[in-house]
Amino acid sequence: MTRSARPGTSRPRASLRRTLALLVTSVAVVATGVAAAGPAAAHARLRSTTPAAASSVASAPQEVVLRFNEPPIGVGTAVRVTGPDGEVVSTGPARVVDDEVRQTLGAGLGGGTYRVDWRVTSDDGHPVSDTFTFTVAAGTGAAGSPTTAADPTPLPTVADPVLAEPARHDGGGPPWLALVAAALVAVLGYPLTRSLLRHRKARNP
Repeated sequence: MTRSARPGTSRPRASLRRTLALLVTSVAVVATGVAAAGPAAAHARLRSTTPAAASSVASAPQEVVLRFNEPPIGVGTAVRVTGPDGEVVSTGPARVVDDEVRQTLGAGLGGGTYRVDWRVTSDDGHPVSDTFTFTVAAGTGAAGSPTTAADPTPLPTVADPVLAEPARHDGGGPPWLALVAAALVAVLGYPLTRSLLRHRKARNP
């Protein structure tokens, strides 16, 4: 003998399904926003340099200029330039001017390949670092003159391992998205709990 559905049983089930669908949709929307916001986080990106990376210039420049997509902050920003013999040729601290970072070089630089290790701090506090090289066809000093600057200022020792690695991004979304997700779960959890209780009461009157 087939048992007929109790009156009112289908209504709690329909309400339960609607609540569950709304909860799943809301969580999916928030998760999509978190995933999309990760790459869009405000990390500084290098747009160009002077001299250009992997380029060859006729004579040694007086400074190295790095241009970013956004102005970096001064704290944690540093540039170290080393000459063909491995000696540091950058002098003084790096200077942040709007979206540019400028690093002065010592005088009397010879020809050869120069390595630029740089690190900046994005506006959101994330450090970004990388390395590039450029080649000087003819130096500004006498042939065979040393490339050591008069007052070399290397980067802090604690940052040296970072300079040899590519830029890192944690890909994490803004914290407010997590708060929105938690609020949605809390708000939608209440009607879901009520629907579950009604469904249980309808099945066990």
